[in-house]
Amino acid sequence: MSERVDIGLPRLTMWATDLRIVTCSSNHRCGIVISGDEVWCQEVAKAILTAADLQDARWITETKPLPEASMPAAQARTILGHDTDAVVFNAWSRFDPDAFAAVSGTINGGSFLLLLTPPLDDWPAFSDPDNARVTVYPLPLEQVSGRYLKRLVKQVRESDELLRVEKGEELPLLKTKSSISATRSE
Repeated sequence: MSERVDIGLPRLTMWATDLRIVTCSSNHRCGIVISGDEVWCQEVAKAILTAADLQDARWITETKPLPEASMPAAQARTILGHDTDAVVFNAWSRFDPDAFAAVSGTINGGSFLLLLTPPLDDWPAFSDPDNARVTVYPLPLEQVSGRYLKRLVKQVRESDELLRVEKGEELPLLKTKSSISATRSE
């Protein structure tokens, strides 16, 4: 087992700034999965948004107190047709895949979609509040399995396109780090 790492705010700030340079230069959107305890995930998301200067961020969350530009997942579809600099989707409070898909289409090129999750190993067993919405009679709520989330976690881990920021782990390497160094030296 690897040693736990504290990524630290200065390293996270530099990483997020570098990532923003890369995404803006290519006009690509970036998906970032942030996994750990809920408070840590929220603090990391806020630090990334600040470092990347993404001020028009929408938070999809049910957790109180709500950040300024936030809404519950049930209202997420109301931002369809709008552009946003970033979306922070808090799966700790509820993971509605339909709402997640809807808001993912609102992100401007060069911007970020942040998904806050329980630790990936634990997420499939997490008692997601959205389970009540998808449970059908006669299956009791406590028998809803985590198969969907287990598959989602597998997809997240296998993706070369998503970046994972996990509590206690190193920050992911950026594929075009050399282009960042070249930009900074100019």
